[in-house]
Amino acid sequence: MIPTDPVYITIVRWPEGYTLAEQVAAVAESTGLDPHGARQRVAKGVPAVVQRTDADTASAMMAALKARRVMALAVPERTLQAVAKPILLKRLVPAIGAPEPMFLAEPWRDAACGVRAADVFLLIRAKIRAVIRGDTQTDTYTAPVASPFGGMMVTQVSETYRYDRDQRTEVIDMYMRDGTAYRIMGSKFNFDGLGDERGYSDNENADKLACMIAESAPGCFIDTEFSSFGCPSAYYRHWRSSSKAKEIRSEEGAFEFYSPWRFLLTKALARRN
Repeated sequence: MIPTDPVYITIVRWPEGYTLAEQVAAVAESTGLDPHGARQRVAKGVPAVVQRTDADTASAMMAALKARRVMALAVPERTLQAVAKPILLKRLVPAIGAPEPMFLAEPWRDAACGVRAADVFLLIRAKIRAVIRGDTQTDTYTAPVASPFGGMMVTQVSETYRYDRDQRTEVIDMYMRDGTAYRIMGSKFNFDGLGDERGYSDNENADKLACMIAESAPGCFIDTEFSSFGCPSAYYRHWRSSSKAKEIRSEEGAFEFYSPWRFLLTKALARRN
């Protein structure tokens, strides 16, 4: 049965010295998964979402994990949805002459504002992958062919084939200590704030920008683990769209789950430390 108020059971950290067999047993016992399913949940390491369930069942699962000394977190869907949606930025530049490290953030829709580097809580640096598959693509080019009158002649040749195109979007989500969030997407961002350090690709520039922010805000948390994240299956439907001409499989839906989930997880860990 699909839960109406879903909760995502997240393994945060295993007890020191826990073997793979103990990890699988803990997940199987607490969630009711068979050993094979439990092994798949722990295969990519932690933190990891190991089960999607309802609020009542989540309490029993958390109690079973606590009994095994496993650090875990129950994240309700409504709590995820309550996290502030990131404000899309088109420019972020250092505030020259400011009394402390600051940036001038220029959103696409709202007025520009100052951002104190000391208020940056979490930086998520990720690449969102999309695979675009088309039924056919036709290329036309000139090529030498045999002439019916002998010898060779140049003519136009058309070739039709299926195609796959792999696209990656460079993303930085920047969460502030008050919960405000800003998003930088390489294809929709002006990297001129890097000055002479600006490179030629979105990938290079996003890395340099993330480093610039992190160096100005040494107290912030940094996350680069999206590529190894196993998204809950309920979010798979956001990965795929199709038409007669092409099919698109995108990780965008997975990242829309991952970003607020990682923010909530980091807040919980910060309170415990």
